[in-house]
Amino acid sequence: MMLIAAEIALEVEVPVDAGCCGFAGDRGMLVPELTANATAKEAKEVDSLNGSYFASNNQPCQIALTGATGNQYRSIFEAWLWSVR
Repeated sequence: MMLIAAEIALEVEVPVDAGCCGFAGDRGMLVPELTANATAKEAKEVDSLNGSYFASNNQPCQIALTGATGNQYRSIFEAWLWSVR
């Protein structure tokens, strides 16, 4: 992900507290407090970054991180496709 991001962005920032989102397939829907707890530190840090594009490498994490931060997370591959068009 970092290699792709570095090629298509002017600046790439990865939260220090980036880690597992805790969504775990359907667990994030069935046990939302699991995801809320797993993403709390990262979400707080993301709020301070002032980013313009938020990327993740899979759909469950995109759902979890979008919910945790209020920013629309998209696929890193979608970002790459957008950059080459």
